[in-house]
Amino acid sequence: GYLKGMIALTILAFIGYINLYALNFTGEATTEQHGDLGALLSASLAATTFLFSVLLVGLFLSHWALKKENKRLKSQLESQED
Repeated sequence: GYLKGMIALTILAFIGYINLYALNFTGEATTEQHGDLGALLSASLAATTFLFSVLLVGLFLSHWALKKENKRLKSQLESQED
């Protein structure tokens, strides 16, 4: 449980860092100095979407594994009671 929580927090931190970097960079940059900033914004959006998808898939798989383990333990407990 602890490792899964740390991985989830790390992914959320990466999402926050990517968005903070993109917003800070675009806030200081001008189109005259750096040209079109669309590539930076689209890359940060793609990275955010990817990391969020990884987070959701990981949480779903963790939930599924816990349900499966819970069923196994319940059946084991019921067989011991008999």
